[in-house]
Amino acid sequence: MHRDSLILSTIISVILLPLLILLSPSESFSEHTKGKTYLTGIIRPNVKLQNIVDGFKAGMELYGFREGENISYIQTNDISDIDSVVEKMIEMKVDLIFTMTADTTRKTLKKLAGRPVPVIFGGIYDPIASGIVKSLSVPGDNVTGVMIGGSTEKAFEWLLKAVPHAKKIYVPFSSESDTVAICMSVLKKSAEKSRVELMTSKTDTLHELTVALASIPGKADAIFIPNSPFLITNLETIIKFAAEHKLPTGSGTGQYKNGIMITYGQDHFYTGKIASRLASSVLHDRIPAASLPVETTEYFLGINLQTATTVGITVPDSILQQASFIVR
Repeated sequence: MHRDSLILSTIISVILLPLLILLSPSESFSEHTKGKTYLTGIIRPNVKLQNIVDGFKAGMELYGFREGENISYIQTNDISDIDSVVEKMIEMKVDLIFTMTADTTRKTLKKLAGRPVPVIFGGIYDPIASGIVKSLSVPGDNVTGVMIGGSTEKAFEWLLKAVPHAKKIYVPFSSESDTVAICMSVLKKSAEKSRVELMTSKTDTLHELTVALASIPGKADAIFIPNSPFLITNLETIIKFAAEHKLPTGSGTGQYKNGIMITYGQDHFYTGKIASRLASSVLHDRIPAASLPVETTEYFLGINLQTATTVGITVPDSILQQASFIVR
């Protein structure tokens, strides 16, 4: 009996071992990419989005794409002339382009029209409303990525929980993208539901933002910052003003590390890692981007206690206990 079992075990090992080796991700990857170095273009329109890039690269490494070994990156932070940037990447024969924000992704796709270069986006509020994809399940047009929309209403609620006395909330907004319009629509409904007043002003330039902020002391109880590349770029101006005038801040952008008191939104690094999974499916598994469903990032509650102390707010323990991230 023992001899028969030993023979059977040996036969199974001989049959299954080659199959296990064949199915091993690392072995499969090395065979598939033997002698191949991938070139990925990265278009980062805002320095405060660098954590998305870092998360993307970290995720790619987990999937076997090691910088300097089998993948190289070309990153540009200058989006003043997207057409030239994309044209250069085309000339360098990139295998994939990783973008951020709806406007940057739209311009990239327009320049790539008719060319077989897949695009992965990391962090677009609503890719359908922004005209980036046809549907979330089947994006089309050789593009897919990570959606971050859906946190604005909850982020507004968290601000009101942290500052229950707030009755007037100041909200600056810009006309730069569809994303801001969507956020503002959600905020208006949330304000009506919560019976608070929104004070809004359109700010498309730093001068307009500075003038608008100067008009709100004594009128607003808090500031809510919508998802806007322009406002995130000028976040330091808003945070400095809020600190000087003891105004608590909230947002759905996840920018708690950069001084916003309470946020409910994406974690940039995590969003980048989700995007890397899609990029790996395109490069390694050879799945067309157009057929990969758009993924939605997870949302996290972030609190900056340093900012809270500066503006004189004591965040209740009941809120702190639910936070994923706290800056102390």
